[in-house]
Amino acid sequence: MYDVVVAGPPFLDVGFLGLPRLPRLGEEVNAAELALGAGGAAIIAVAASRLGLRSAVAWPVGMDPAGRWLAETLRAEGVDWIGPDAAATSVTAIMALDGDRAMVTHSVPSAPDPSAVPSARAFVAVMSRAAMAPPGARFYAMADFAESAHSVATVLPALAGARALVLNEDEALRLAGVPAAADAAVWLAAQADIGTVVVTLGARGAIAVEGRGCPVTMPAVSADLVDATGAGDVFAATYVWADLGGLALPERLALAVLAAALAVAASSGAGGAPQRAELERHARARHLALPPG
Repeated sequence: MYDVVVAGPPFLDVGFLGLPRLPRLGEEVNAAELALGAGGAAIIAVAASRLGLRSAVAWPVGMDPAGRWLAETLRAEGVDWIGPDAAATSVTAIMALDGDRAMVTHSVPSAPDPSAVPSARAFVAVMSRAAMAPPGARFYAMADFAESAHSVATVLPALAGARALVLNEDEALRLAGVPAAADAAVWLAAQADIGTVVVTLGARGAIAVEGRGCPVTMPAVSADLVDATGAGDVFAATYVWADLGGLALPERLALAVLAAALAVAASSGAGGAPQRAELERHARARHLALPPG
C-alpha cells in the first residue's frame, strides 16, 4: 500500500528564470537560468516522497522524450508513475518574473483508469476525481481554476466525506461567491461533509476551518522568492504528511506554510520541495510540532 497516490497529469516544467521582462511579440529575451522539473500532479508526489511517504502518480505514462525524462526524474525521487502507455506528455513553459510567473502549457488530453489506482492511505486529486479514491483512503481534494468556476451544486456533493479540501484564495472566493477568504472557508465547510477546508493565501499564509469550528489562521514565513511555481502543491503534500502523522490543525498549517516558503526559494516547483531533514531542522528552530518517526 502507498502512503500517497496522486491522480492527475504530471507535467514536464521548463522554467526560464532571471528574465529582465516578458518578451513582446517578435522579441527575444535571455533568461539567466533554465530549470527542468517535474510539474503538475508530480509536484505533490515528489514533495510527499521527500518527506518520507511512499508515493505514486496514477496517470497515463508518456512514451515521448518528455515522458521518458519525467519518468526517470520521478524514479530518482522514489515516486512510481502508474498507468497505461500514452503517446505524449503535457509540458509547461514557465517564465518567472517579479515574484510571479507566466505560463504556456501544452496539455495532452488523457485520463487514468480508475480500476488501476492502487491502494493508499491518502488519495489526492481535484474535486471532480473524488470517485477514483481507492477504498479506505483519506481523500484530499484539490481545486483548480476551471472547477472553481462551476456552481457549488455541481462540485461540492462529490466531496462528502473528504478529509480536506485545499484551494487557493481565488478559487475559494470564486466557488463561495463571498469577498473574504475566512468567510469562504467557513461557508464551504458548512456546505458539505468535508473534514477541513484549507485556503492558501500566498504571501499571507493560510486559513482553515475544521468541521463547524472557527477559522484558524497561520501567517506566512518570510522567504527569498525565486520561483513560486508549485508552492501550493508543496503546501498540500506537507499538509497531508502532517495529517497522516496525527498533528492538530494549527500544527498541520504551520508545517505546510513553512514548507511552501522553503519551496519558493528554489527554482522549479518539485525541485524546491524540502527534504524531510531540512523541513524538520527549520521546524525545530521555530519550535513547531513534528509527526512522529
